[in-house]
Amino acid sequence: MPDSEKRYDLAVIGAGPGGYSAALEAAGLGMSVILIEQDQAGGTCLNCGCIPTKALLHASGLQADLKKSGFFSAAPESLQPDFKAVADYRDESVSLLREGLLKNFRAHGVEFVQGTGKIKAAGETGVVIEIESAEKEDGDAAEKCSRTTVRAGYLILATGSHAVKLPVPGMDLPGVMTSDGFLKLKSLPQSAVIIGGGVIGCEFACFLNEMGVRVTILEALPRILNNMDREISQSLKMIFRKRNVEICTGLSVKRVEKNENGNLSVFCGQNPNDGKETEFTGEIVISAAGRRANLTGFFAEDSACSEESLKTERGRIVTNGDFETSLQHVYAAGDAAAGIQLAHKAMAEGKHIARLIAAGSGKNVPEDPCLLSLVPACVYTNPEIASVGMTEEEAKNAGIRVKCGKALNGANAKSVISREERGFMKFVAEEETGKIIGAQFMCARASDMIGEAALMISNGLKASDCLKSMRAHPTYEEMMTDALESTDRK
Repeated sequence: MPDSEKRYDLAVIGAGPGGYSAALEAAGLGMSVILIEQDQAGGTCLNCGCIPTKALLHASGLQADLKKSGFFSAAPESLQPDFKAVADYRDESVSLLREGLLKNFRAHGVEFVQGTGKIKAAGETGVVIEIESAEKEDGDAAEKCSRTTVRAGYLILATGSHAVKLPVPGMDLPGVMTSDGFLKLKSLPQSAVIIGGGVIGCEFACFLNEMGVRVTILEALPRILNNMDREISQSLKMIFRKRNVEICTGLSVKRVEKNENGNLSVFCGQNPNDGKETEFTGEIVISAAGRRANLTGFFAEDSACSEESLKTERGRIVTNGDFETSLQHVYAAGDAAAGIQLAHKAMAEGKHIARLIAAGSGKNVPEDPCLLSLVPACVYTNPEIASVGMTEEEAKNAGIRVKCGKALNGANAKSVISREERGFMKFVAEEETGKIIGAQFMCARASDMIGEAALMISNGLKASDCLKSMRAHPTYEEMMTDALESTDRK
């Protein structure tokens, strides 16, 4: 079919959090927007990341609560989880949110196209994009390919990332999977080996353990959650071990093999004690070794731009302080660009770029209120973990003299009532000024409360400033008051 051509103020490739946030923000500022996605609206986060995994964790948390209610409920240990029902609930949650997102596109006038967008040209006058989409023919299972060329004043690349498959022998065996494969399981295994003790690995371990699966975590670094506060790492390790989750750190995986019992064996490097390989077995093996940016397929075959014209470094698209790439009028946001790979960071970046573009196009744009350098990080284990700003160790390494205050949840009424395990809230403040520069929470609802700590840091508040507001009793949030008082007294 002949090419048709439309014009837009902004084109966005990738409808994950960074892409759809940029598209909706730009449309709200009066720009014409086309949003192109080769898969499902919502990207990794909605379809095979944040949302489905948190739905699973919510379900397993309810299962854990049922077991914990033994002191007033008859035989809670007899309550067995129905994984099919859990999977159906997970999929329904994803579907409802995806439908809501599509309605939001229509309501804001964002044109959503399911297809592959590729750059044909980029220069002073804007960007030309070729969109290739597959359409089912009426009464025929075959698909036909349609190509459309559009012009846009600006383009945002928000192409996201994919799960990393470790380059070791045996990773293609049946039963070995990444997080994507895990979300397609039809039934729960009896045992699992998780390679990687970062956020994804720890969340999967929590879910499987609460659902009655025997779990082993293998981590190459010295500790799980190695990039977070040391006390958080140590506390979660103790909680996991109490729940019979096996944790082995400082081990590198060498290969995976099918064993004589039909299960999988993961072989790690030599044990420093006896010099022998260490073997771990499980019905499934999950590779939770992180994610890598999607950096291929940006250009059409007849593109005026070369692959080398889009500068990348260390597996990410290179951008300047305003998220501009090496191509004129082309920006990048989210997992494809530099920085921590988190959905809320991508969303903030997408909105920020949309405002920059709108302002440059003469639109009346209010000042961007979000401090992009301050990114909260959350781990949805049980208990939850949340952190923002600097840890005590990071501050000391940067030569900043600090004082820290902490409150334990054992003295918190709501935590005692809900029978929470060990946990705490900690604040890090500059010793000289008293300003809060970091916070680490490990307690129930930590992810819901970390935003208040981010507000403290972004506004340069002291612990004494944050004690001016009264917090209700009994709440988990009361721990914040206790930790702030402890910090202020130092």
